[in-house]
Amino acid sequence: MRLVLLILIIPFFLFASDVDTLMEKAGLNKQISALKDSSLAYLNLLDTENEMQMLFKNHLYKNFDDKILISKVKESIEKKLTGEEIKELNIWFSSEVGSRIVKAEIDSSKADELTGMVLMLPELIKDKKRLMRIIKIESYLNYTSYSMRLTQTLFDTIIPNNKQTAIFREAFYRSYAQKMYHEVLAFFLFTYRDVSYEDLDLYIEFLSKDSAKKFSKTVMETQLDILIEWIFKSIRESRNIV
Repeated sequence: MRLVLLILIIPFFLFASDVDTLMEKAGLNKQISALKDSSLAYLNLLDTENEMQMLFKNHLYKNFDDKILISKVKESIEKKLTGEEIKELNIWFSSEVGSRIVKAEIDSSKADELTGMVLMLPELIKDKKRLMRIIKIESYLNYTSYSMRLTQTLFDTIIPNNKQTAIFREAFYRSYAQKMYHEVLAFFLFTYRDVSYEDLDLYIEFLSKDSAKKFSKTVMETQLDILIEWIFKSIRESRNIV
């Protein structure tokens, strides 16, 4: 009986090991760890003279726990992706092209890169061939839609959703979605600025696969759910509503 139990649990440990490999090869551990400081750097670019904004920023930084976020993302991957999908993803992220893509993403996730992006953008946007590929990448990753979900969630805490505010909200979301879309494209242009057209084409081909779509969706939705939870907690604490 003990031997039978041992045989039954072996696949679980092998699968868990594959997920650990994926987390590392895809750069998730490093990118999530850098997210705390990069988020603070972004908030520092905003007007934080308001005392409430300062309190919110401080509470958010305190509540942000990269180890918890990494653990939650790993847990979601284990639940939602199959062993075969994990193996397929590991093959891509272990390849030379996949490794170069991940390196570009890790480098751009560092907090001190934000200033560089702003300075380089006017020149980067002139590269139309790269821009067309970036647009295709965003069509698969859907970063704009995830960012808008976060924006709408926060907006709902400020402006009540009713008939009186419906027209205003619709106009705001429409205009802000355009702004967010262009910001996402700008970020991707900066992230993949040194990646060759050939590598970007192979990346786009990878993103079109079902396993890649499922992986990206799982990672983004998990991170978003946790971030929204932390943001609401920080709002309550900054208002002394615990």
